[in-house]
Amino acid sequence: MMKSNKIPILFFIVTLMLSVTFVISYNRINADTRGPVKEVMFSANKLVKAHNINFEILDVKKTNTNDTTEIAVLMHVVRTGNSNFGFKANNNNFIENVWLNIPYSNQVHPEPFPTDELGRRVTFHDIQTKKDMKLILKFQTDKKQLDKSINARVSFMIPNGKHYTKYSLLIN
Repeated sequence: MMKSNKIPILFFIVTLMLSVTFVISYNRINADTRGPVKEVMFSANKLVKAHNINFEILDVKKTNTNDTTEIAVLMHVVRTGNSNFGFKANNNNFIENVWLNIPYSNQVHPEPFPTDELGRRVTFHDIQTKKDMKLILKFQTDKKQLDKSINARVSFMIPNGKHYTKYSLLIN
């Protein structure tokens, strides 16, 4: 008789401990929640001054093949301080926060290695250390999805403390 009473009590204690552990972990993980994201539309060849980085998109070129479109974005970036790109402290790799944004399709991130204006590969070390650079980011996407979208844009998410501002340039 005593053994049958211990099992429900033990089960209750284990369940209670797991619940408390879950609640504590959930609160710890979500304590640093990011605030709302504000989107700012801008136009090409306009200098955008953001938190710890200034940039402008100088040119956007589209090249169509059979069923894909390659989009090449020429950017001029001037870092004015350290930032936290990709949700990592002191990460200056802004490439992690640039993507091709086509509504109702997958977000398309750039090819992993951008190039400079002469076609030379820009390294991770260059991105982390250089303060001023021009680079070309290339994206590939489904031609049909891009043609259907009137709001396709290149987006650049800039962290500012616990908030983000998404700067977007329409490309259609």
